[in-house]
Amino acid sequence: MRLSKYLLVLLLALFCVAGCSINATGQTYVRKSFPTSENAVLVLYRPSVRAGSAWWPHVSINGKPAVELLNAGYTEIPLKPGTYKILGIGKFKELYELDLTVEANEVYYVEYAFQTSNRSKVTFVGGGPVPYGETTIDTIKWLVHDGASPPSEIQNCRYIAPLNTEF
Repeated sequence: MRLSKYLLVLLLALFCVAGCSINATGQTYVRKSFPTSENAVLVLYRPSVRAGSAWWPHVSINGKPAVELLNAGYTEIPLKPGTYKILGIGKFKELYELDLTVEANEVYYVEYAFQTSNRSKVTFVGGGPVPYGETTIDTIKWLVHDGASPPSEIQNCRYIAPLNTEF
């Protein structure tokens, strides 16, 4: 009886550790889509972070499912010129919105960005204690990068196929 309790605790601990490191598994960043005179390319990505890696946002564009953006993942979506509402729905149904206007022949790198910090005392985040020195998530936001070259954080991200490409 005592051994089965310890085995159960060990299995639960292993499950928790495995659940805290869910990363994308596709090919590392390689440009797959290129803008044309009729389309822009939206590159949505989420750099690898330890805090919050066990959950991911469900991202929609103009109300249509676009991607489930795993930790260290990216996707590329061709878009016609216009304004789009990008919506990320987090673990606790919190919403992260971005209105993005795109022009043909351009690439837009948009990061699902975590702002984290190290706590200097025990705090409660998401209903549980976070001890001293642990990294916690303070805010999450969409971050639009300027420029045509990919941000350095995307280099270790892995490809995730989009759920839709027609928006």
